[in-house]
Amino acid sequence: MASNGVRVAVIEVGGEPSSSGGKYQFQPPTTNALVGTIVTFDFSRYPGNHSVTQSTFDSPCQPLAGGFDSGVIFTSTTGRKEWNLTVMDTAPIWFYCKELSPAPHCNLGMVGVINAPAYSEPFTAFLAAARTASVVMPTSITTATESVSSVPASAPSTPLSTASKPRTAAIAGGVVGGVGGFIIFIVATFFWYRRRAMRRKEDEGLTKVTAFPAESDAKDEVERLRMQVQQLERERRMQGTVVDNLPPENIQVPVAEVLVHTDSGLRLGTGRAIEELPPRYAPE
Repeated sequence: MASNGVRVAVIEVGGEPSSSGGKYQFQPPTTNALVGTIVTFDFSRYPGNHSVTQSTFDSPCQPLAGGFDSGVIFTSTTGRKEWNLTVMDTAPIWFYCKELSPAPHCNLGMVGVINAPAYSEPFTAFLAAARTASVVMPTSITTATESVSSVPASAPSTPLSTASKPRTAAIAGGVVGGVGGFIIFIVATFFWYRRRAMRRKEDEGLTKVTAFPAESDAKDEVERLRMQVQQLERERRMQGTVVDNLPPENIQVPVAEVLVHTDSGLRLGTGRAIEELPPRYAPE
């Protein structure tokens, strides 16, 4: 089948319970496709949960590391769900369904191959090996994915002609980048809070340091003024007690000249009269 010049091959996922392969099968189980062909896995025909997971011929029910995986897709008849795979070379592509309920679908024969080898009945051997193979739990699968599309039931049945291949490395890189960004944010927040706390301590230290010199200067000024007051008080006391400390004989009391009245007028007498002494020095 071709659409717009693109080769398309369709594989139906699941089957009728009454069919020869039962409900756990890919139809057809083997497909030949040229390079560039888009293989469309149609999940819409039969209800159930199925996947398309790449494996190897030697380990039919174990996922191939780095291989494709559609993931488990719920299928119903109300809408068509497709999963597309682009063939990149002519090497055999082995695949299986990794659903485990009600039993491992791979062990029930739900396997397939694209571009099987040219030797005798390779798919028959692959199917026989799958029925007895050990199954790996889906949680341990690390694979690349192809494109998945949901198409309404009324839409044309032409499969999608493009396929995308997001790589595991790119997904892992995005996860690592997100974790790295979160760690950088935590470290930056820690240093911001630490710097803020240190700045607060520095501000408190500066406040304390500047307060001490101001208080010391005030005390010095008060002490200096107190000493000046004491000095002035001592000087005042010393000036007020100079006379008190002198003996009476050392005190020079001013005297007045004696005036004598005569017929011709007034004249100075020969003696000197002592002026009236202050009460403190008056003779008792």
